[in-house]
Amino acid sequence: MAKSTDGLALGKIAAATSFTGKKRIRYSFGRIPEAVQMPNLIEVQRASYEQFLQRESRPGLRNDEGIEAVFKSVFPIKDFNERAVLEYVSYEFEDPKYDVEEC
Repeated sequence: MAKSTDGLALGKIAAATSFTGKKRIRYSFGRIPEAVQMPNLIEVQRASYEQFLQRESRPGLRNDEGIEAVFKSVFPIKDFNERAVLEYVSYEFEDPKYDVEEC
């Protein structure tokens, strides 16, 4: 047992017991079965991007959503004097000029 004059030893004992008198209750959720099956998030993102671009639809038949809606909301663009107007007609996708290796 530590002597009362030995402040260092008494301080270590006091620090070990006076931090908290209660034990922390730990919960483990590691063994709970999955409630819902996790979807393939990459495929969800790809499908969302394809819906946004509407790449498979012909330019005149695209729905007013995604990038088509963005373009229609921004255009026409007029200059300050309204002498020139830039109008949006449609957009199209072409094959890339360079492949991944060339880039």
